[in-house]
Parts: sequence; C-alpha cells; structure tokens
Amino acid sequence: MYWLTPKKILLMLFFFLFIESFVFSPLSAEDITESASASVSEKNKRKINLVLELKKINILLKMGVEDTDIYYNRGWIYSEMGDNKQAKKNYTRAVEIDKNNADAYFNRGIIYLKEKDYENAILDFSSAISLDPKISDAYCNRGNAYFQTGRPGEALEDYNKAISFYKNDPDLYYNRALILQALGKGRDADQDFEMAEKLKKGDG
Repeated sequence: MYWLTPKKILLMLFFFLFIESFVFSPLSAEDITESASASVSEKNKRKINLVLELKKINILLKMGVEDTDIYYNRGWIYSEMGDNKQAKKNYTRAVEIDKNNADAYFNRGIIYLKEKDYENAILDFSSAISLDPKISDAYCNRGNAYFQTGRPGEALEDYNKAISFYKNDPDLYYNRALILQALGKGRDADQDFEMAEKLKKGDG
C-alpha cells in the first residue's frame, strides 16, 4: 500500500522567526530527555520535532493566520503522532477552505482506509483523482477499498492504472493477482504472481 509523504511542511519564515522568540511551555517528561543524556533516539527526536512544529502551527492559528495548508500540515503532524481523529478533523477543515486540495482528500482517504470506512475512503480517493489524475497512489488505495467492498472489477481497473505508473513495483502485481483470482482469471493471476517474484528478485 502506498502512503503519501507530506507535500511540504509549511514554510512561513517571517512568522516562524517571530515565533521563535516566544517562550514555549515545557515539554513533558515523555517528550524530552535530560540534557545530560548522551543521546536521544531518532524516534524521540522526531517526536520532539513534531511537538514543536505543532506548537508553531497552533500559534499561527491563534494569530489569525488560517489557510488550507496550515490545516493540511497540522493534519499530517497529528497523523504522524498517531492521532487519526485529529488528523481527519484537520484534513476536513483543509478541504472546507479549499475544495481543490487533492492531497488533503488523499490523506483523509488513507485514514478512512485504516478505519475500514471503505465508502468514505473511495469518495476521498475519487476526489483526489478528479483533482489530480497523476496522484498515482490514489488508484491502488482506491482499488483496495473497492476490493474490500466486493467490487473486484473496479479494483482491477484501478490497479491497472496504478501499474501504468509503477511498472516495477512487485506489490502492485501481487495485489492485482489476488484481484484476478477473485475474478476467476487464474492464468492472468499466475502471470502477475510470477512477475511479482521476478521483480522482488530484481529479475524484472
């Protein structure tokens, strides 16, 4: 399955330089280690960075700076923190402000997919595709949602499209083989299984 990396972490240098002079509230003991520690794990460093970025965005919002990218980025941060409820809420606000934010639709679709809310996932991936047909990852994820809702024919169409973008991805061929099996196309499924194995071995 494909996951969209953030298109950007909002760069509002003027505001961030201004905000750096603010005194942030201390991080909790879970978020930061003692300064005397020899090192901080990469995971903890990442967590601290996300907390700081979230604080910056929240201050911008309190200052009245509000646009689709701010909510998109806050949604991504919450998603990285594992708070899908808040992530979904922020992606929703992002598309309320700008109904052409394809990435926000896509990322919200990913959350719906995780929650097994396949119908809403399909709607969001479809919105992303209609806004930007080159969001190739939306096709395989929508294909997964179609397959889970008993629509293998539509899933196959989306996987065909995804493979047109990623011709050397073994996972796509493997997943398409499962769909072909469900459609009773055993010979075609076997060919995709073989292709998946070749690509995994680097023979494709």
